[in-house]
Parts: sequence; structure tokens; C-alpha cells
Amino acid sequence: MVIKHWVNTYPHTIYVSVSLIDSKITGWKVGQYKMDCNSSHYGDGEIKYTEFIVNNEQEHDNVFSNLAHKWFKQWKIAKDYKGFKPY
Repeated sequence: MVIKHWVNTYPHTIYVSVSLIDSKITGWKVGQYKMDCNSSHYGDGEIKYTEFIVNNEQEHDNVFSNLAHKWFKQWKIAKDYKGFKPY
């Protein structure tokens, strides 16, 4: 029996999450799960997220290439941010 990967099963939900300190991005994530507020990997601070329910491959790709970037832009990136920036 072959089990389909969540990406190939529609509809599915994509979560876009940020960790914020002083309203600045210290960490971010886009994927199947919301950011874990207990994970030190994303730093201490407030966690915010939004979700997108996608019904096909085009909608899925649009979240990763367009919608997530737009959502992240409502906050500035922290000066001491390390890693790949969300936009």
C-alpha cells in the first residue's frame, strides 16, 4: 500500500508562522504544521500564524511563492536575524 504525501493530497492546509520580538521577525516557517511556540530554534517571543487551504497544485505553489511573502511583509526583520529571510 502506498500512502500519499500530504502535499499530494487535496485539499490540505498550509500554515505560515512567525516568531516576533518587539514586532520584528526572529524566525519563520511555512509548512504542514504551525510553528511550535516551545521550540528554542525560533527564539523567544510571540508566535503568529495564518493558514491557507489549498485545493490544487497551483494554489499550493502560490502560497509558497507569493502569499506567504506578502503576509510576512507586515513585519520588519530583526537586525540580529540569522538564516534565510522570509522575503
